[in-house]
Amino acid sequence: MGTLYRLKQACDALAATGKEFALRDIETYCKTTFGKGPNAQSLSNDKALRAYVEARRAEADGRRRGRPRSPLDQDVESIAAPDLRSRMRVLVEDYRLTRKRFRILTESFAKLTPSLDLDRMLRGGEVFAATDIASSTIDRRQLEALDRVISTLRDVEKINRAGLMIDDGDVVGRGLRETIAEDRDIALLEQLFATLRSLQ
Repeated sequence: MGTLYRLKQACDALAATGKEFALRDIETYCKTTFGKGPNAQSLSNDKALRAYVEARRAEADGRRRGRPRSPLDQDVESIAAPDLRSRMRVLVEDYRLTRKRFRILTESFAKLTPSLDLDRMLRGGEVFAATDIASSTIDRRQLEALDRVISTLRDVEKINRAGLMIDDGDVVGRGLRETIAEDRDIALLEQLFATLRSLQ
């Protein structure tokens, strides 16, 4: 029996209790039932397994609160093959987290002076429209603030002191908390900063 199978069985059993469960609860269940892990630290370090646990906890929380599952969740749960169903749960959770981060990033860029059209940038167009540059003034304080944010996200010591960690460039919470900032998003901010600075 593979790790994913044991993890699924543990999440099924713990979710059935109707109570919240942590990584330690999963580790205890697996070792008691199967005589082996995954252990809590392994779950915390593995992005895919961590995403799966987050998805299962969110699903269990929704049931406790009486929230109806979305059509997408219902489609995933209708998959008969256990392994495929588990992998689809991970993909769905990754999609939701990515959509959330993209929405936050898009809204933040729109508030800059001049505003940035992220959709236009992703299509390979100009970062700023010519009319935006001509009619707007780049606020030095905004530029300095953006520089400080980027520097902090790249500073390992500061991130560690804040109780977070850097994993392959991603800023993540210790334990089961979700990714705070992905490396690719930070790289976009660095590109934005370089463009803004060149316009001064």
